[in-house]
Amino acid sequence: MTLRTSTCTSAPTRFLISALGAILLFSMAGLTTPAQAQEEEDPGERYVALTTFEVPLHVRDTVIPYMQEYVVPLQRLNPNVVTFRVLAHRWGSDASQIALYREVEEFADVDSLSVEDCGQPCEEYMKEPPEPEEGDEGYEEFQEAEQLYQEYNSDHQDQIYWAPMEAAKTEGEIHGTVGPPEEDEGEGN
Repeated sequence: MTLRTSTCTSAPTRFLISALGAILLFSMAGLTTPAQAQEEEDPGERYVALTTFEVPLHVRDTVIPYMQEYVVPLQRLNPNVVTFRVLAHRWGSDASQIALYREVEEFADVDSLSVEDCGQPCEEYMKEPPEPEEGDEGYEEFQEAEQLYQEYNSDHQDQIYWAPMEAAKTEGEIHGTVGPPEEDEGEGN
């Protein structure tokens, strides 16, 4: 006994079935493409300017508050600085190191890290400098702290680092992919 199927299908129906089949195949092909092969947004890169200098522990309690009051505000106001931190070495072979960490988006922005190149925000801030003047309360303490800061900062070292955001985690956000990229099943298998 032979089972026969009808071959009496109209041309428009056959075309519709073929078109739906093709759409289904293309849709399924997109589902099996590895995540790496799909178009992803490039997380970019950043540049880190790191300034380091030595401040002995016995004067750190004078230098750090001075920095927080007179150095930090200008760095925080700089529109080109994405992230700024003062790092004080607490443990390890030499606990006297201080580092100023400044992260910028473009390499050219490294040139704008000085107070002179900060622009309008720093200019506005400096119109009324926070430093006490001679005869003001706290002037002698300010002079001592500034002298210590200048003394130790005069031996500073500057380095610029390239930081690919593909390998970054910032404020809890993972940028790029984690782990090795998925292999394309079509390559060499």
